[in-house]
Amino acid sequence: MRRGERQAVLIDLAEWGELWEDFYDVLVARSRREEQEVSWQELFYG
Repeated sequence: MRRGERQAVLIDLAEWGELWEDFYDVLVARSRREEQEVSWQELFYG
């Protein structure tokens, strides 16, 4: 990192918790975008 670049952020979850939850859901979904899909039947019944 170059000097002066931002490295982290602190989020007040009491105030911004719902927004953070939505943001985190998007991050997880994007990270799993390339994973193979599994049907509900296969998931529940093996």
